[in-house]
Amino acid sequence: MPHRWCDSALIRREQIESGKDLTFNKVFKPLIVSRVAALSPKMVLEVGAGTGYISKELVSIGAAVTAIEPSKGMYEVAKEVLSESSVKLLNCTSFDLKKTETFEVAISHLVAHVVEDLQGFLCSIGRHLPQGGHSIFSIPHPSFTMTIRNFLAMSITTWCLLLRMCRLIFPKTAKTLLGVFHTIIGHYHRILIRLLNQALQLTGLMKLILKM
Repeated sequence: MPHRWCDSALIRREQIESGKDLTFNKVFKPLIVSRVAALSPKMVLEVGAGTGYISKELVSIGAAVTAIEPSKGMYEVAKEVLSESSVKLLNCTSFDLKKTETFEVAISHLVAHVVEDLQGFLCSIGRHLPQGGHSIFSIPHPSFTMTIRNFLAMSITTWCLLLRMCRLIFPKTAKTLLGVFHTIIGHYHRILIRLLNQALQLTGLMKLILKM
């Protein structure tokens, strides 16, 4: 997964710095920063920091920020973007962080949908949050990927039919084909309620809700 972003790192930097990416500059970045600022954290973790612009902005709210980015290409760009900031930048995944590292807030912007092991990913973040900690994440609406879906419309229809047939006759083959399908599309489509359910179950809140 990390390597697929290397080629787009410089493109993303140009899109953001030129102001072409209005959604990121005018919506995502200010919204995430305002949500984090409202929690008044001292220690913040950004998982999948990309080119580093959100972490750079988070420093302005007075928090100590650690940014992790597994893609070498994105990491190199982020290193330049954050060269004059106090952000601690690491070229690693959330699975690689030292267990002793703790943060009051962890953010993950447009990362969960490209992670294969969702439960493991959420656990790897949760173990760095103390009781009362906060996790903020975002995933894309299906409309954001409509262009590629339209481009591969015939292929997607064919794949879906093939997968349904294989699940009935050859379950193991279906699992392999599903992995190939996700590689072509570039992300794992999961409805929001599934993400929320897994997050609640991992934090133990689901058990508490069921008891109420």
